[in-house]
Amino acid sequence: ERFFTKPADRQRLGKTLLNNGIELPTSKIKKAKKAAKETRLKGLLWEMKAAAGEVQVPKLKKMFKCTDFEKRIFAVRAIGRLNDAAAVSLLGEGLFEGNDQMRLYSARALKHIASEEAIPPLERALDKEKNIRVKVAVIEALGQIGTDKALKLLQFNINSPKVKIKRAI
Repeated sequence: ERFFTKPADRQRLGKTLLNNGIELPTSKIKKAKKAAKETRLKGLLWEMKAAAGEVQVPKLKKMFKCTDFEKRIFAVRAIGRLNDAAAVSLLGEGLFEGNDQMRLYSARALKHIASEEAIPPLERALDKEKNIRVKVAVIEALGQIGTDKALKLLQFNINSPKVKIKRAI
């Protein structure tokens, strides 16, 4: 704990643990969550809590619907770590929020869940999205789903004039 004093170091460590499926004891996550001051680190800790099975969809759904933007972002990030197809419709709503961050994290969460049920909202988002980062996240989610239908949607965008879109596909 004392070796990772910089916020960026703590975030890198948290992402590494999450991406490699390494779960921390719940007591450590709670302690870190109480001490966290940086919004990004708090969001990462919510993801870790969800990955450890310490929070469920009903609680996160309530957070998603609240007016506190920060809590809404935490909810979206955590929902993706639950791998619960029941959350797909909620994340589908998030793809059409007015805020870029909300759309981005919703697409990333759908990538983690990788459910065929996510294809219709991802298809709509692929057509309507103007923000390149969000569009790339939508493309990555479709690629992770990997069904014939998802891959056909990506084929239609292969000739995009935007380099980042081509690379993502």
